Amino acid sequence: MVDREDTATAQLKIRLRETMRAELEASAKANNHTLNKEVVDRLQRSLAQERTQGGRSAAVLQVAIGTAIRIAEDITGADWRYDYPTYQAARGLIIEALDKYQPDLSFQASVIDARRAALDAQQQEYDAMRALGVALEEKMRPLLLSTPIAEAPVLPAEAMGELQPLLDSVQSARDARLSAEAAVDEARAAVQGAAEAVKRIAADSDKSLEAESE
Repeated sequence: MVDREDTATAQLKIRLRETMRAELEASAKANNHTLNKEVVDRLQRSLAQERTQGGRSAAVLQVAIGTAIRIAEDITGADWRYDYPTYQAARGLIIEALDKYQPDLSFQASVIDARRAALDAQQQEYDAMRALGVALEEKMRPLLLSTPIAEAPVLPAEAMGELQPLLDSVQSARDARLSAEAAVDEARAAVQGAAEAVKRIAADSDKSLEAESE
């Protein structure tokens, strides 16, 4: 890309439909300036609106609002700014259009719920391991006191049998924790999928706006 001064001018060759050229030419004549100035002024306004009015995502809503007002005025034959029934009709149509873009919060809520369940499962696993540690310490203390230092204490089979329910509890809690963490990953993937779907809808809306402008 060639570096240019901000004050430099450039010539562009563009293709546009004859109907758009005629509209631009009529607008330029009405505003008493050249076709070139009309095109440049409109491009500058468009870029300024994107910078100050939320960009393309807001443009989608602006088109919806404009369409709602036009429909309301076509129905009543009055200006929505000065006729209350027309204002009410336009307001209802605008709210309806806005509601179409309301984010689906159920996915985000599912992530929060899954994360809360995972934290509960982690706590249960910790409690189960702590109970096992306390019981193991009680079983090992007498053995440590009675076993010679050179020998390793060994729990008898009876003591291991008594600890087995606690071992099973630890394993069950660990399985529950892993399952809960997997549910968190699934919920996050669902949110990501929903976000991608919203992006695709927005992209389709942008294409529609571009098609309408051609």
